[in-house]
Amino acid sequence: MKSSHRGTEAQRNEEFTQRRGGAKNAEECGIKNWRRIRIKYLATKEDSLFMDGDWIESPYIENEGIRYLTTGNVGEINFKKQGNGYISQKTFEELNCLKVLPNDLLISRLNEPYGRACILPDNEEPIYIVAVDIVVLRPDDKYNKRFLLYAMNSPNHTQEVGLMAKGTTMHRISRTALGNIEMLLPPLTEQNTIANFLDDKCSKIDALIENEEKMIAELKENKKSVIQKAITKGISKNTILRDSGIEWLGEVPSHWEVKRLKFLGKAIIGLTYSPDDLTDEKEGTLVLRSSNVQNEKITFDDCVYVTTKIPEIKRTKINDILICSRNGSVKLVGKNALIDEKSANLTFGAFMTIFRSSSYKYLHYYFNSDCFNAQSGLFSTSTINQLTTGILNELFIAIPSDKEQKLITAYLDDKIGSIDSLISIKQQKITELKDYKKSLIYEYVTGKKEVKL
Repeated sequence: MKSSHRGTEAQRNEEFTQRRGGAKNAEECGIKNWRRIRIKYLATKEDSLFMDGDWIESPYIENEGIRYLTTGNVGEINFKKQGNGYISQKTFEELNCLKVLPNDLLISRLNEPYGRACILPDNEEPIYIVAVDIVVLRPDDKYNKRFLLYAMNSPNHTQEVGLMAKGTTMHRISRTALGNIEMLLPPLTEQNTIANFLDDKCSKIDALIENEEKMIAELKENKKSVIQKAITKGISKNTILRDSGIEWLGEVPSHWEVKRLKFLGKAIIGLTYSPDDLTDEKEGTLVLRSSNVQNEKITFDDCVYVTTKIPEIKRTKINDILICSRNGSVKLVGKNALIDEKSANLTFGAFMTIFRSSSYKYLHYYFNSDCFNAQSGLFSTSTINQLTTGILNELFIAIPSDKEQKLITAYLDDKIGSIDSLISIKQQKITELKDYKKSLIYEYVTGKKEVKL
């Protein structure tokens, strides 16, 4: 079984580090009684731990057994409940996996913010295993685990860890480098006081954030409802309805047509390119991918450029609808955005599709409605999640005349614009609360502010 027991040798190493400046005096630290210690020396006793998780290949992942956690489960302070990977007891024993317990401190070596940490909840599984990019820290009892948690999620700490992250395709920090990073710690009694203070303050901030998130969720549901009603029943109060003949669509205005999308526009598959075609911004053409579609808008935070010759049909045009047509997560298949001036005359990748139509504005609302989501079962198979052009072309929509489309989209622009403004205000509030929380943590775990008793 893996072990991180260090015994008296580690203790002697710590003492040597302290004598040589690993622990600084009050004048050097600027804070009375605080001292510096490397992370790896937080765990020196027989029952403590500072160890990487295990490399588990996909064939070993099962639907039940011992819960397997990845870096996606390691949030900033809070554990994230996501994923459903397990390994069997037999695999656990054969691979001699590290037994990870509730209340262990998990530190992520991969993905920003590097070095972020959380504590495993004690109300889930009795034991876990974790991915190799997670370091499990079970510190000596002379350290307050909650204080360490806050300190490891403070902006100054994650920035320092991030500077040491290396890699060609994916940046990560090694356990050795992480272990050598110093932390500034007060005496245990003060650690306890600060941790208790931050527990109280952060829980109140988290409650405010949760409340804002609930209101955003309600606004988004209202937004969906407004769109759904407008594109299935219209906006006139005197409309006569008829059965559409499609169970999930229900009744629609009697003068509307029910059509397949192939009769309303053209679906165009994205560009296929190889790694050899990749280049920098100055030399190539930007390829729009799934990561460039966020919240129904085109973003340019994660860009790839290629030298490939671009066929004219695969160049984006203003008012094209860019759709994610293939993704590991079925929830992301179908997310979309309208091409505007900034995103025109670019290209789009093979996992994306453009739908080009004169009814672009109405169809954009359709692609963000429950009508479209109701047909999402067609996107998922046992092997891959994809919305092929064949499937896209066969999807149904209830469509009014061009004149009525303009009236409906003008109505929706006004209504949805108001809802989006409210969502934006609440998202800004959440950002401010999160920034305040980070600032609060930073000020107290670095000793810049004292807890007033």
